[in-house]
Amino acid sequence: MAPGVDLTELGPDCYSLHGADGRAYYVNSNARGLFGCRPEDLMDAGFLAQIHVQDRVAAARAISDCLAEGVEKHVQFRVQRAHGPLDRTQGSWYLMHCRPAGKAAIDVDVPLALVVTRDISERRMIEEDLRIAREKAESLSIAKSRFLASMSHELRTPLNAILGFSELMQSSAMEQMPAGRQKEYTGLIHSSATHLLNVLNDILDMSKIEAGKYDIVCEPFKLANTLAACCAMMRGQAQTRQIELLLGDSSDIPEVNADERAIKQILINLLSNAVKFAEPGGRVEVGARRIGRNVSIKVTDNGIGISPEHMASLGEPFYQADSKYDRKYEGTGLGLSVVRGLVDLHGGKVEFESEKGRGTTVTVTLPINPVEAKPVPATEKIEVLKLSRDRECADRGFTITRRAV
Repeated sequence: MAPGVDLTELGPDCYSLHGADGRAYYVNSNARGLFGCRPEDLMDAGFLAQIHVQDRVAAARAISDCLAEGVEKHVQFRVQRAHGPLDRTQGSWYLMHCRPAGKAAIDVDVPLALVVTRDISERRMIEEDLRIAREKAESLSIAKSRFLASMSHELRTPLNAILGFSELMQSSAMEQMPAGRQKEYTGLIHSSATHLLNVLNDILDMSKIEAGKYDIVCEPFKLANTLAACCAMMRGQAQTRQIELLLGDSSDIPEVNADERAIKQILINLLSNAVKFAEPGGRVEVGARRIGRNVSIKVTDNGIGISPEHMASLGEPFYQADSKYDRKYEGTGLGLSVVRGLVDLHGGKVEFESEKGRGTTVTVTLPINPVEAKPVPATEKIEVLKLSRDRECADRGFTITRRAV
């Protein structure tokens, strides 16, 4: 070891001297704080043995290339294990700088490389977080771009139908049409306007949820009745598509304390999706049961299913598994994101299970009684008055109270 004061110990980095074969001839005392082991444990082949087996060859090559080429080299590596009680290196990342040491102040006859090793685990974690955030932002940006591009189809189609049929009904050509044609055109205008309203409602609801301005008013209500009402609302649409809509036994479901309007919207969106993606002659099953302090609602269809690569993105705003302009199924891609947002506001969760060509199951889990808000002190003062004329009440220790006006 070099005589005198070792200035390398003033910082957190570990300094070491290595031969071309990677053998360590000197390791300073910072090894204990950096690797969690004694410097002598890293001498000779101990330094390379400490490095993860997948990174060991790269580290050894950096040292040998540094001495062979006479230039600086650097490499990142992971630690495989640590000796002694200070084992804190699992999953840690290190950056190793190598440079020719020149004439070293130790008694050896081989060329040496000065290796400076620094813990970069925190930097790697930050870089990984930034990478994930960047990928998420890029994915959301792409989804929004696709959404905006598809809105021309979703908005123009019903608007063109409304304008076209209304102009036709106002023209003189309508007088030559059969009597029932006017009723048919009126129905088409109504269905187009309904579709347009649903699209706009989804956009507005998602905007309010993302902005935190969607108000949830929780009140006790019978979930079984709400399930039956939503199934009754969707049964006509299911029959039109020749889909069998089945409601399971929900007699044992307790009352839930939630926003009934929001729960209805959740159920209608899920049922609408299930009916839309089920094949003619298929079926949609709805069921609910109590699980501890929660209630679980399942909507299952035997329709087209979802590919595994699309499962992770379900429920993200503006996401559509089929984003092509000629896609078979219409929609903005906001229905499931509205569902997820409303469920989150209730403190619940949404889970998706699907297999391509075999159908999809969406499970919504809601707390029966959500976490109550902290009590707010009354704004009105309470006066406590003892009425002297009512001696009997006073003798018995009763007090008569009234609110101050």
